[in-house]
This record gives sequence, structure tokens and C-alpha cells, in this order.
Amino acid sequence: TTRITIAAGETQGGWIVSPLRISPLHDPAQPVVAEAGVDGKSLRVRLLGSDPETRVSVVGRRYRFANWDPGSGLEVFQPERPRPWTTGYRMCSYRTGERLSDETRYILDRRAARVFPGSMLPRPGRLIYRWSEEDADQVSYETDSGSGGESSRGDGTFGTVSEEASDKRDHDKRTSTPEACDFLAFPAAIRFDLKPAADGTLEIPMEHFEGCQFLEVIASAPFASDTKVVALPASDTPRRDRRIARPFDPKSHHVATRAAAVLEKGAPATIENLLDADWRAFTTLADVHQFLYGQTADERMRDFVFLTEWPDLTEERKLELLETHHCHELHLFLARKDPEFFERHVKPFLAAKPEPTFLDDYLLGRDLAPYLRPFAWSRLNAAEKALLARALPDSRDTIARELSLRWENESPPPEEEARLFAQVLRGSDLSLTDTLGMARRELRQQ
Repeated sequence: TTRITIAAGETQGGWIVSPLRISPLHDPAQPVVAEAGVDGKSLRVRLLGSDPETRVSVVGRRYRFANWDPGSGLEVFQPERPRPWTTGYRMCSYRTGERLSDETRYILDRRAARVFPGSMLPRPGRLIYRWSEEDADQVSYETDSGSGGESSRGDGTFGTVSEEASDKRDHDKRTSTPEACDFLAFPAAIRFDLKPAADGTLEIPMEHFEGCQFLEVIASAPFASDTKVVALPASDTPRRDRRIARPFDPKSHHVATRAAAVLEKGAPATIENLLDADWRAFTTLADVHQFLYGQTADERMRDFVFLTEWPDLTEERKLELLETHHCHELHLFLARKDPEFFERHVKPFLAAKPEPTFLDDYLLGRDLAPYLRPFAWSRLNAAEKALLARALPDSRDTIARELSLRWENESPPPEEEARLFAQVLRGSDLSLTDTLGMARRELRQQ
């Protein structure tokens, strides 16, 4: 259906101006899908009123529902379209017994205020001064909405957009429907942004629409669009097998478990169910650094990325990084991974400290028994207590018991622990360097 509007008035700058209405002189020509049908192995489309900016999109589906609309995503970018306006007026009214809103009262007070010569700075007032950031964070200010100063619907209109301009459907605001078609073997097929020939014809191979029952041809231009539905011959519905490819044995019991293990160098690890199990191995320091940086999102972790390539650095570069990133964590890493460099450059620095900390005394091999006293013990964190247990074999059981009790009291709830465990497993799904992860994907594909 095409709506034709006839308006009388004077033509001024592409507009028809009348006492009651201002309308655009004419709308640009819109494309029309004159013919659309299947001819052999091709879909033939013929358009009327097409121009170089006209584009054609074809959507093929098995079923059609009322709320399944492609929306404006398949339409050409639309510039601002001239809209008709209805002229009008705003009546003056004298009202008593009504309270003005804060904004209206402020405007009237400013207009009626006496003007004095002098400075043009803003006058003091709550609505003039800016709100400070502290107030904006703590308090939400709302103006009082009065009823005065507002014209009623029956008092007249002024500059109202015509309802004709708002007739265009907004496809994107439609709510989604719960219909699911995941049992179909082929999804919906879409061919978009197709340019018709100069005579408005277009030919599309039907091999792109396998398993479809109907085609929706959409011809769109910058200001209008037209749609035509083409029904295809009836055919059997291609279904997808949704049964479990590798079902569990109903005669045996299956329980999902989680486990983590720390392996020594050269120690073997066995995974019994390779196809259904999820695992992740941290085999290099780069894997550990990537995981910790992804979990914490702390930019300080990025500063220590050089540790992943420490053996390949020159002596001069190592000294530059040591001077820039002096910290207990780096000292402990060098003592374990590069003891020669630690003995030459780090150990003299730690020995010259006037007030050494626990980690300094630990790395220098000093007596750590004083740290078992209550005050010194209370100042140690969990990592330092674990190092103290390794340094004092006689107190290892006592320290391990204290750490175990602390973990039982402060451990995350089971739901949080399961979420963190799942994040560790899913952290390398898109990785191209995790050899074990790629081997797992290859086994599942087989």
C-alpha cells in the first residue's frame, strides 16, 4: 500500500507551506520488488524505481514467525528524511492555585530581577553554582516538578511533528521470541548488500539457500524499502541429530571431580579420560605470567614480563632491569633461577641494608628463629610463613598446621572456588601456544 498525500500551499525552498501544514515537496522515488521467483537453479528478482544506491538482501529461512524481522540491519544507511510539520500556537493562560516548578520559578525570578550596572558574574544561588564532586558522589539532587508553566493538551500545539512521519516501523525494538530452531540442520541463509543491474534485475544461485522453505527479498534505498516473500516448493525438513555423540555407560557411576597437582621436573602425570576431561598445564613461566595478568588486570604485572625471557638477556640489560625493579619478589626469583647473578649483584645489596626484613634475612641465610616470636610472627604473610617452614624443619609441622587452619577459615566459598577453577581451565581456549590444549582439541575433533 502506498500513501499519497495531496497538499495545497506555496512552494518555498522544497517545502509546501500552508497555514496549517508544512510538508516536503515530494519524497524520493522508492524501489519496488516487482517480481521475485525461482527459475531453475536461480532466484530472479526484478525491481522498479531502483537507482545506483539501491541494495538487495535475501533472507532464507525454514519457518516464519511474526516477530522474526531482520530489522534495520539490512537497510541502507538512511539520512535525515524531511518530515511534515503541523503549524499551531501556544495559548496564554492565567492560572491560580498552582505551584510553579523550580526551573520555571528560577526563570521568572531572573527575568523580573532588577539589573544593576557592574560585574557580569553569576549571582549566588543554589541553581547557579556548580556542584562539587564530593556532593555529586554522595547526594542526588532533583528539582521540584510543579504544575505551573505547562500548557495542557487542549490549549493548542506549536511545531508538532506529524504522525505521518512516525509511521515507520522500528524493527530493532521488537522483543525477542522464545522460539528455538536448533534442531534444524541448516541455519538461516543471508545474502546482503547485493547490487542490482542497471535495469533492476538480479540473479542469485539457489545453492546458497539449502534447507529453506521461503525467501524474503528486501530492496532498500536511503529513504524507503520494499519486501516480497517468495515461497519455495515443499520439502522434507532437514534435522540435526541432537543426541549425545559419546554417551556415558548407564551401568557405571560417573562423578565430576576437580584436582590440582604440582609436579617435579620429569615427573609423569596421567589423565585417564582424554575426551571428556578438561585440563590445563602451566609448563613455562610465560604461562603463569599470562594467567596472573589476566586474572588481576594489574599493570604492575606487565612491568615484570621480562622475567619470562630472563635467560636470554645480556648482563647489561639485567643490571638495568634490576635497578628499575628492585623488590623482594625479584630478589627471591633471582635467588632461585639465577643464583650466580644473585651472588654477584643482589646479595651485597641485601647485606648492606641497615634494617633488613624477613625476606632479606631468608635470602642471606641468617638465623630465622626470632621470627617465631608472637610479634614478629604476626607481621608475616602466608608466603613468608611458608618460606619460614622450609627454613626451619623443626617447626615445619606447627607452621603447616597454622596455615591449614587459616585456609579453612578464610578460604572462598565452594561457588567461588568452582568459578575460579573454571576460569583457569577456560583461560587457554584461544591460545596458540598451549601445546597440551591444542592436543586436547585435536583429540576431540577426531
